[in-house]
Amino acid sequence: MEYPIWRYLDALGKKDLSKAVKILHSLLDFGSQVPPIVSNLATFFDKVYWTGNKKKAKANYPQLNMTLTKNLNTYAGNYSSVEIISIYRMLRIIDLRSKLTSITPVNLLMPMTIRICRGIYV
Repeated sequence: MEYPIWRYLDALGKKDLSKAVKILHSLLDFGSQVPPIVSNLATFFDKVYWTGNKKKAKANYPQLNMTLTKNLNTYAGNYSSVEIISIYRMLRIIDLRSKLTSITPVNLLMPMTIRICRGIYV
């Protein structure tokens, strides 16, 4: 079954590992590439960060869909600012590795998905 990217973001926001893994496999099986996934993750966690810090993001910044926007407070409750900063670092490394190495998308994104859902930040 093919899932839209926002379902993956929702699963990560809720730290639902089994759902996130299932959806990530679907995204990759149907041809999603690492850079657009990383871009969506960066936008999503930016919104979660600002929601958690009770500040509004820039109005012209890319918007999330209605379901994700409605659940931002729930997601923000699942992540500390320190966790989100660690996620930004992971996203930067994954983005670079996707462009500079031949590591498969699943080998780049699956460990990150597990770390995010389990709260493991190294």
